[in-house]
Amino acid sequence: MGIAVCLCLSCTRMRGGQEGVVLDLTETGTDTLGFGDVFDVVGVVPLETKNECLLGHVSKVEVVDGNYYVLDGQRKAVFVFDGQGAFLRRIGIMGHGHGEYERASDFTVDRDRRRVVILCGPREVYMYDLQGQFVGKKDVGPWWVWKIASCPEGFVGSTEDATYSEGEMAYLFYAFDPEFHVRGKWVGVRRDYAMPMAYPPLQKAGCKVFGFDGARNAVHVWDGQADSVRTAYTVRFASPMPEGMKSQEEYMRNMFLYDVLMGGAWGGDGLVLFYLHEARQHVAVFAPDGERRVSGPYRDVFPDLYVGREGGEVLIVLSAARFLELVRRHPDAVPGVPVTEDGNHVVLRCRLE
Repeated sequence: MGIAVCLCLSCTRMRGGQEGVVLDLTETGTDTLGFGDVFDVVGVVPLETKNECLLGHVSKVEVVDGNYYVLDGQRKAVFVFDGQGAFLRRIGIMGHGHGEYERASDFTVDRDRRRVVILCGPREVYMYDLQGQFVGKKDVGPWWVWKIASCPEGFVGSTEDATYSEGEMAYLFYAFDPEFHVRGKWVGVRRDYAMPMAYPPLQKAGCKVFGFDGARNAVHVWDGQADSVRTAYTVRFASPMPEGMKSQEEYMRNMFLYDVLMGGAWGGDGLVLFYLHEARQHVAVFAPDGERRVSGPYRDVFPDLYVGREGGEVLIVLSAARFLELVRRHPDAVPGVPVTEDGNHVVLRCRLE
């Protein structure tokens, strides 16, 4: 998002020709961690409470020119707030008229061409200028795209292992040029039965796009210039979930046996991972070179994480009620601000401990 420099990662050669830094979680740590052990809150931004901008369910956040662009998965539109939380405008609307879409699966802000791109997954993108004026749409079929992010060289989209096209379209990542012509495709989808896994939004950090892959215990990266997607990090669990599961019921009966990656975020000077170990929530924070800073059971609710502004911030966006509860539980870690239970969402600007 706002990180201005490209990130340089040292890599080691992995099996299968992939490259990546190993994030070792074969030992999980025993000390129970809370919110303040993982996140250092550096700013609290209550979003303005008006009927026209009251958020239902936040699906994604991007920071552009100091403004927060927020996709509401319930209201199916992008809402724009300034750096202090004041509402600026709404972009996009569901419908069947000119410039209206059937669904809003994801979105991204194309900084270089100054436009907001809303994905109507899996086959169409709708483009608007930064003031919300509709400028056109494109068909991205026959590729199935459910997540999208932009870089100076174009866009990268991703599908999910359980929802893919056949044959040459059966890949996890697709790259497009600025006009949405396909440039390449990488990482073949799993053809065996794959458990429904968490697929967090693609995360932009400067000139790179990160994808957290719970099916492969990996973090993939696309830099927008190289003609490929590579594995930047591989998570090494003590008990990874095996391939070839026959059914969801089989997994549920044995889930306490497996370590499962649930999500994470890049924080500029490191990354955080959330995962299940013996059916309990765990968290780990790593330096870019793979050195583990802290790990252990996590006693709070897993937050949805987004890349913040320049300097390596991580964003957490909470409903007013959840924010007030977090303040009550962690008064020393989360600054209180004037927010009521029926207020709009609150943005926490954080750094990783």
